[in-house]
Amino acid sequence: MQFINQNSDGTITLTAPVMIPGAKDCDYEHGEPPLTKEQIRNFAKSYENYQFIDHEHGLTRNGVRIGTPVKSFLLSETTTMTTIDGSLKSYPEGSWFITAHLTNEDAINTALEGGYT
Repeated sequence: MQFINQNSDGTITLTAPVMIPGAKDCDYEHGEPPLTKEQIRNFAKSYENYQFIDHEHGLTRNGVRIGTPVKSFLLSETTTMTTIDGSLKSYPEGSWFITAHLTNEDAINTALEGGYT
């Protein structure tokens, strides 16, 4: 799977994991526990109602959208993928991925520098 595609207009399309069962996420330090497959499935389902792309939950803090969603999917089985840096990583069943069209210059630079993992 290719994680980043550069577009002729300077924007990019990025595919990245949003939530991984049992993994700590960006709000872990604020008390959010690692989530189960069922909890992640519920988040993915509710995402269909609001569909925005922000940075580390920033929309609720600063109102900044960094792009638009293209595709949202849950892995139906453990899957090994080639990451942005070319290494192989295994993601467990129930991992939630989003493909997003990033239009925010800072977000594009962060993605190209490997900042979204």
